[in-house]
Amino acid sequence: MVIVLTVSLFGIVELNTIFGPEDLTYYLKRNQEFYDLTGIRVNITVVPYGRDQNAKLMASMSSRGSQYDVFVVDCVEVPRYAEAGWLLDLTDIIPESVRNDIIPFARDGMSYEGRLYGLPWYSEWKSFAYNKAMLNKVGYSEFPKTWDEVIGAVAKVARSRDSEVCLSMVLGTKSV
Repeated sequence: MVIVLTVSLFGIVELNTIFGPEDLTYYLKRNQEFYDLTGIRVNITVVPYGRDQNAKLMASMSSRGSQYDVFVVDCVEVPRYAEAGWLLDLTDIIPESVRNDIIPFARDGMSYEGRLYGLPWYSEWKSFAYNKAMLNKVGYSEFPKTWDEVIGAVAKVARSRDSEVCLSMVLGTKSV
C-alpha cells in the first residue's frame, strides 16, 4: 500500500498480474471496481490452465525481470519463491490483528521460516478418515504410520471384505 501510494504521486500506476482463465469475468469486473476506487490499473496476463503461470513467473523472476507485480502462488511454492527473494516479506506490513484473524492453516501456507509472504485468497484442506473397526479386524491397533503401511492395510481390508474399494479421500475447498 505504501509503495502504491508513493508511486501514484508521480503519475499513472499500473500493476501487472498473471493467472489462468478461470473466473476471468469476475476479475475483470473487480479490476474495474479497483480502478474506479483507486485510479490504479491492473493488467492481466492470462495463461492456460496448469503450471504455465509458474513457468512464466519463475522465468521472469530468475532473470531479475519485473514483469509481474502481484500474483497468486500455491502454498507449496512459497518456500521456493521466498528463498529466491522473489516475495516481499509482509510480516511487519500486515497488522498483527489481521495476521491473527487468518485461519491458522491458511496463514501457515503463506509463511516461510516464521515470516508471512502472502495473504491467503483461497485455501483448501484434505481430510483423511478411516474405519477403526475395519482396521482392528485385520490386525491393526492403530492407524499405519507410512504410506507403504497404509497400502498394506488397505490391501488387507480389501481382501477381508472381498472388495476392491476400501480407501477413499474427500478433498474440500473453502474461500477465506
